[in-house]
Amino acid sequence: MHPIPASKVKPTRAAKVKPPIGDIRDPDSLYRHMQRYLAWLAERQYSEQTVRHSEVWLRWFIEWCDERGLGRPHDITKPILERYQRYLFLYRKEDGQPLAVGTQYGGLARVRAYFRWLARQNYILFNPASDLDLPRLGQRLPKYILTVAEVETVMAQPDLDDPLGIRKRPTAPHRILLSLAANSRALLQRETPPWRTTPTSWPTGPTTTVAGKAAA
Repeated sequence: MHPIPASKVKPTRAAKVKPPIGDIRDPDSLYRHMQRYLAWLAERQYSEQTVRHSEVWLRWFIEWCDERGLGRPHDITKPILERYQRYLFLYRKEDGQPLAVGTQYGGLARVRAYFRWLARQNYILFNPASDLDLPRLGQRLPKYILTVAEVETVMAQPDLDDPLGIRKRPTAPHRILLSLAANSRALLQRETPPWRTTPTSWPTGPTTTVAGKAAA
């Protein structure tokens, strides 16, 4: 077996080391608990994408807290979480557009899950995010709707000369409705983080600018 030439070997990309947030010597800090929470998610076989998105949203939240002198879970109350919710609502990307409602919902849902875990692990006595009202996603029409020709194609698929096809024919409209409902539900539940749609607009720090003024 001939060795692979060094020129053909692709260099591996080193993982980017993310800086810690706050006092790294404090074992009870929001950042240290975030590390434990992410390890817990991985141990429970949550997907890599879920763990990664949780880390991004929690780092953003913890940076926001750190700038306001809030370093421990016991420092966080429901009014503070409501301030953070307002911060996400007022945040503007580089193109001047606000975060989508689904994006705000996804970020707050990650924070709420984090505090729920803290309470269940007895790191805090009560969960300040338990009664936090998340943004309403509203009712959205399905993005993909079958045309008349596509519906006729689906209806024509069962072979009416076959007894099995006759039995399948009445279920064709039901299958169409299930497909539309699945598409609609997927659109409502999709949490597209802003770094996927506008990678250059992801904030370098939790400072919100609205009409030239910093929001709390």
